[in-house]
Amino acid sequence: MGDPLITIIFHHGESFITEANESMSYNGEEICELPNIDTDTLDVFFVRDYHKKIGYDKVSQTWWLVPNRPLQTGLREITDDKELMEMCYLAQENKGVIHVYYEHGVSEPVYIEEVELVASKGKE
Repeated sequence: MGDPLITIIFHHGESFITEANESMSYNGEEICELPNIDTDTLDVFFVRDYHKKIGYDKVSQTWWLVPNRPLQTGLREITDDKELMEMCYLAQENKGVIHVYYEHGVSEPVYIEEVELVASKGKE
């Protein structure tokens, strides 16, 4: 399959928007580049769960973009090893680069229980 090292560019922080002219965009995004990933050891869970390493607790979908296609026709969900193998193959055909998009769900709030501290008075 060629060079087993690829670069994944993760797009995160927003969601997809369909414009009036039917084009699609991923507005306000942030990008995280992860170079030199060995495709022989890469697995679906690593790609789908990488959002945790960049600070998100939840995503609703993980997509990859078929190289040289627009978002509205080129997005494919990362669901299984077959899909991951296709992504890696097309990344190698695309100079070793592939784009992955996280579609974010609503984060769950984390509640911290407040504990009231009571100072005890010693005998005087």
